[in-house]
Amino acid sequence: MTAVDQETCIHHWIIAPATFVQPVSPGECQECHKTGLFQNSVSDVGWKEEQRMSKMREGATTARQARAVKERAAAALRPKRKHVKKED
Repeated sequence: MTAVDQETCIHHWIIAPATFVQPVSPGECQECHKTGLFQNSVSDVGWKEEQRMSKMREGATTARQARAVKERAAAALRPKRKHVKKED
């Protein structure tokens, strides 16, 4: 059998079955024996769920901050009441 160069090989990957323990599975090319890791899920599904939830929480914080800035700006534009000292 002739050795195949890993750089020019058109890989034929054999990937281990996915497990619930790891987000990636190891794989090996049947032709050149190059190894690699492959994601067990598509973006925004499964393993990516925590990242999506984290971004949502971050967005909520950003929205709260934006609301607070907007409220402070509105308060700064309101006419200020003049304090009049009562004379005794």
